[in-house]
Amino acid sequence: MAIRTIEIPDQTLIWIDLQNPTKEEQEEIAARYQLDLYTLSDSVEPNHLPKFEELSGMNFFIVRLRTKNTQHIVNIQQISSKIAFFYNEQILITIHKGTIPFIDEIIEKHINTKRLKSINTIVIKMLREVLLSYENSVMKLSEEINEFEANMLLREIPRHSLQHLFYLKNRAHLSRKLLVLTDDVLDSFQVNKHERTALQDIRDLHTKLIVLYDQILEEISSLQNIYISISAQKTNEVMKTLTILSMFFLPLTFMVGIYGMNFHFMPELKYPWAYPAFLGLMVVVALIIYLWFRHKKWM
Repeated sequence: MAIRTIEIPDQTLIWIDLQNPTKEEQEEIAARYQLDLYTLSDSVEPNHLPKFEELSGMNFFIVRLRTKNTQHIVNIQQISSKIAFFYNEQILITIHKGTIPFIDEIIEKHINTKRLKSINTIVIKMLREVLLSYENSVMKLSEEINEFEANMLLREIPRHSLQHLFYLKNRAHLSRKLLVLTDDVLDSFQVNKHERTALQDIRDLHTKLIVLYDQILEEISSLQNIYISISAQKTNEVMKTLTILSMFFLPLTFMVGIYGMNFHFMPELKYPWAYPAFLGLMVVVALIIYLWFRHKKWM
């Protein structure tokens, strides 16, 4: 747990960053800045989805940062971490559970160098970093899909391929769901006139990410259909081979079955040439079947 107070140079603005705060620290912050304790408890709930609320003297919203690509995804918490914002024109309070790498980068490159001089610009910068985490994720998903497609079409289909496609689709679907919910936050976020261009850039990035994830989901669905088609084709090839083999042996087995019956009066058994003639007949039948298959282009 850690509480940092970042003062904006040459300004009367304060940024308080809380990492994994305790219950006592939550109560202290709530009392100091007249925050609703119930709303503050939402900010530390790990499974909370993005949302925006207007409070008395404060704005409050939650967004989720895309973190890592794990192979087996079960829920949203495994691929993202939550960041909660309380802010007005004078103060910004951010609450998160784990370490957020870009917070230190913003402080060093933008706060200390006096490039971000208002609470809104800091929030906009952080929102942009959150969305960029989804861009990195969608690029990795695209690389995985291209690799999977190459393996599927140019090499042998690996085992558990359909399961792998399911996990890719699950990750893409969960990421898109978080982006759709974040849209309400962006629509509710109010800025000054000189900050509208930066906010519009974020909205454009958000729209681009939605489109990219839609394309990823379409590609995965196409790959699933191709995978099923290739699997069905391989099954058909196996069944075709087995059918051809059975067509060769079925008439031969019928002939052998007749002369394998133990009847006493079978005149052919007394002829010395009966056995080679019967073998020759079997060869002729097999040859006729082969020529018929070749004529039908089944072989």
